[in-house]
Amino acid sequence: MRTAIYVRARCSSDEEREESIKTQISSCLRYAELKNFIVDPDHIYIELETLGIQRERIGLKNLLQASRGRLFDTIVVDDMSRLSRNVTSMQTYLQEFTYMGVSLHAVTDNVDTSNEGTKLMYQLKAIIDDAYINDIRKNTLRGQLEQKERGFFMNEQAFGYKSKQAGDVIIGRNGKSRPERYMMYIDSHEAAIVERIFQMYANGKSVSKIVKQLNIERVPSRKSAENGWSHSTVKRILTNEKYIGIWTWGNLQNKRNSVTGAIKKVPRPDGPLHKAIHNDLRIVSQELWEQVQARIKDFKKTWPGGKDRTGL
Repeated sequence: MRTAIYVRARCSSDEEREESIKTQISSCLRYAELKNFIVDPDHIYIELETLGIQRERIGLKNLLQASRGRLFDTIVVDDMSRLSRNVTSMQTYLQEFTYMGVSLHAVTDNVDTSNEGTKLMYQLKAIIDDAYINDIRKNTLRGQLEQKERGFFMNEQAFGYKSKQAGDVIIGRNGKSRPERYMMYIDSHEAAIVERIFQMYANGKSVSKIVKQLNIERVPSRKSAENGWSHSTVKRILTNEKYIGIWTWGNLQNKRNSVTGAIKKVPRPDGPLHKAIHNDLRIVSQELWEQVQARIKDFKKTWPGGKDRTGL
């Protein structure tokens, strides 16, 4: 029986990924030998640095294309979750393999899709894997929210601020050390630029003119490009409540297309998960903030429903 192997690493370091791939291939090869399957070295598909819920995977895409070309009769994976942890995606793949006359064998799950007697087993396994991912997501979010409620920060940097390590050094699940938490502090040089941007806009300059002036003066930005300032960057600064000490977290959530697997960020319907006032992180005075917001509001009235206006 012509056989393909599909393996996927889900480890954090290069060394761990390489070891995981080797272990999976060895497991699949031993299984194939036991079943008298003939593995074609050209059809060993290796996936690196991907999640089981992702649909757009190069190795998986090539595997599907090869199965449509009837280049093998069966596929061996170490366990079904390597193929997918999403129950809808898994069912789609299995249906396509079945239509193409290709069976799937999962070594550790003892699954053989050519055997009707195991159909309920692999359907249940797909549901369990999907539930497992949901549990991880919920537990991760719960842990992050607890950190926020304790006054710590996570991936919340904005121009004008820097992060610093705080707390003890702990060992993560990957065996590597990392700071227990992070705190934010004001970067005085960038803060002065933020204040200047607010003051220029309050004094009547348009965003386009502010961008032009900053780039002409080669004012440093977070981008390495020569013209590092853009309309969208300045606009985000002028509307960011962090500069008056209001820090919100969890404004967006991931929404996954169950058909394509594509993930996009969308606003949470009930608003952010956490909101806190940090007066020690205020950069812009309340008076200056209100002047700028009033001018932005007036401009929006000038261009009702306007699209891609650059004169804000």
